[in-house]
Amino acid sequence: MYYTAGFALSMHNIFLFTGLNQFALRREKLRWIQEFAIKHGQENLLSLDGSDVSLQTMLDGVSAAPFIASNRLIVIVGVPKLAKEDMRRVLEAVHPACVLLFADPAPDKRLGGLKELLAIATVKQFSPLTERQLREWVSSFARECGSCIDMPAIKRLLLIVGPEQDMLSQELRKLALGAGRAITAEHVELLAVPSGDQEIWQLMTLLSHGDLQSSLNYANILLRSGEDPYSLWKILLWMVRCLVGVSLCLSEGERNPAKIALSADVNVSTVKTLLPLAQKISTLALKGLVDWAVIADCEMKTGDIRATAESSQELLALVDELIMRCCAVHAQSAVK
Repeated sequence: MYYTAGFALSMHNIFLFTGLNQFALRREKLRWIQEFAIKHGQENLLSLDGSDVSLQTMLDGVSAAPFIASNRLIVIVGVPKLAKEDMRRVLEAVHPACVLLFADPAPDKRLGGLKELLAIATVKQFSPLTERQLREWVSSFARECGSCIDMPAIKRLLLIVGPEQDMLSQELRKLALGAGRAITAEHVELLAVPSGDQEIWQLMTLLSHGDLQSSLNYANILLRSGEDPYSLWKILLWMVRCLVGVSLCLSEGERNPAKIALSADVNVSTVKTLLPLAQKISTLALKGLVDWAVIADCEMKTGDIRATAESSQELLALVDELIMRCCAVHAQSAVK
């Protein structure tokens, strides 16, 4: 027998955690679980995987009374793919002393069961942080780690690592251990490691805005962090290839990033990142950049330029020169 003494009563103890800020969502869910276990005992906690849990298992779980405690917590990770009627059965079966928590960053909005859940649950939204909120969070998390971080260090950390809080939290823990009570920009440059695609996007953004010193510094950070010089060269060549496609579309009068992405065979994010440079570079300057890059790449592959693990100085010089040639476009435009 399932508890069905009034659907209106259940709405007070049914919750949905959702939103793309998975770091904050996960921390809040963990906080609930830890505090609940301390107050009501581990035996009154039940966690279910919403992707493969059966309807019967959910009904049995939510309808059970607490064991020698005032409350019981059921956590379902991922909103189950239930029909509207089945979700309603689950929600109506919730015992009055049971707290039911669904946690799903991005549930399928097409599901009838989700619509039923949204109609009754208390929804807590975890949205990505704004730039200002992210800086405040970095400062707060550094204090949690027993350290402090100044604004120049925060800006440098976000530039290197990006806005992903999971990666930032790992780097901040490491920085707190390495730097001690005060994290500076110098500590960040020495110890922080770029995260995944952040390497490409940050370098492309800096180049596209003509920030020569920051571009050279960032390339140096990548190399110190273990990036292979040849891999960095290939990334730069890929940027030049994308720049050609975006620039040609602009020269033909196309301004819509989505249409440019389709014509140039690149994604929209790449188009938007390269637009500041593509809008400034002339056809003649673009041709000169491409000609130089092609010749340099051919000379490297034929051995005219040495590019080995033991002798990478000439390749590193090419990396620096390509960065400088891209940034020079902005300087020439400013003079004009």
